Amino acid sequence: MNSVCNQKPQISYPNFWEYTIFVDLNFDENAFLNQILAKREYKLSPSKQNSKYKSINLSVLVFDEKDRLEIFKNLKNKCKFVL
Repeated sequence: MNSVCNQKPQISYPNFWEYTIFVDLNFDENAFLNQILAKREYKLSPSKQNSKYKSINLSVLVFDEKDRLEIFKNLKNKCKFVL
């Protein structure tokens, strides 16, 4: 197997990291994101919706890998799915 496939990708920080979150239709994503992202810079845009869930594209300024993974963990705690 090629050793290049086993290497971690090189990511330059800080950068805007893209997440897609899936939440219940009645979920207040603005209040939740203001709580967990506090004074952090982020952008929110609706994606799709069905009869149970809505998906939202979230772009967040992250400063390093630890920061990126911490945000992911916080999103997973409240959202149905996070990509």
